[in-house]
Amino acid sequence: MEVSKGSEYIHTPALQKLLWEYVPTDATEKVARAKILDFIEHSRQFPWDRENFSPGHITASAWVVDEEGKRVLLVNHKTLGKWLQPGGHIEAGEDIFGAALREVKEETGLSGTCEKNIFDIDVHPIPSRSGEAGHTHFDIRVLVRVKSKVSPKGQVGEGDVKWVDIDSVSKLTKEESIARMVRKTKTTHI
Repeated sequence: MEVSKGSEYIHTPALQKLLWEYVPTDATEKVARAKILDFIEHSRQFPWDRENFSPGHITASAWVVDEEGKRVLLVNHKTLGKWLQPGGHIEAGEDIFGAALREVKEETGLSGTCEKNIFDIDVHPIPSRSGEAGHTHFDIRVLVRVKSKVSPKGQVGEGDVKWVDIDSVSKLTKEESIARMVRKTKTTHI
């Protein structure tokens, strides 16, 4: 079944198939996958629409690694006050892969490549701010590889962007979902 909004079509069955094929690495991801699948199945509103605040919407993020898998690219998201992976809302006509690559380009100035599978999933609350109600992000994360010899450039208004040694990520952020992606990077020898 296609879900449509205006003249744009998003193929939710493709995302559902990816989610069913994805093997969660821990109980948190298993619960997140169930929540995302339930949200897609039972949403009475367009699940990809950033205007959907009750309960939220699907987002796409990129876990950006260098060629050797020894460094990751993090962005200081000033609005959330946290160092996180690049990511954000899915625009009309995009799939999660296109959205993740676009977010990397917009937030860091870098281009990369990604495999067409899920690297990580997370469900997290976004606090209310600037006239936007608090809501939930049902975040699908993909692995993006870029050349580390290229220096990133921060997006206007977003903050710092920098390469971080995989063993030093915990000095910038204590987010468990980030720690999980670090563990995956180390154990899968990316």
